[in-house]
Amino acid sequence: MRRDKENGFTLLEVMIAVGLFSILMFSIAQMMRAEIGLFNSENNTNQNEQKARTALNHVLDEIRLYGYVTYIGDGGNDDGFYSQDPEGTKCLVNLNPSSANQSLAELYYLPDKDELWYNDLAHARTYLVTDHITTLEIQGVTAHLARIRVVAGEPASDSSFELVTWGRLY
Repeated sequence: MRRDKENGFTLLEVMIAVGLFSILMFSIAQMMRAEIGLFNSENNTNQNEQKARTALNHVLDEIRLYGYVTYIGDGGNDDGFYSQDPEGTKCLVNLNPSSANQSLAELYYLPDKDELWYNDLAHARTYLVTDHITTLEIQGVTAHLARIRVVAGEPASDSSFELVTWGRLY
């Protein structure tokens, strides 16, 4: 006896199933690509936020740790916060150190490299505090108040992060 129909799928049925499966996988791949892009964007923003907060906290810590802190700045080299203790003047935060004064500051910012460094004067070592700091500005508002602005990441990008605060000088 002969069977009219054999068990299995025809070539047309297999081609339609593979086509539908391909369309479904392409849609899922596009959604995954969008999710990965969003994750990377948010991750960059979070990293820049952390870097800006780290830089700002270190600057504020230097102001708070020492007495008789003043801001000295004229827009050139060696602008920053200085402690004028009875023992002598000490550079706490230097915004644009000259090569001769770089090793004398506790905290110094290298604008050409977008890096903030801590100088351990007691042990003659330097440590990178954070990088990708595109802007670190200090503006003396009064004799006892300074405005501090930090931008991490490229200022024109969506992932950049800016912090502004005021520091009280004693």
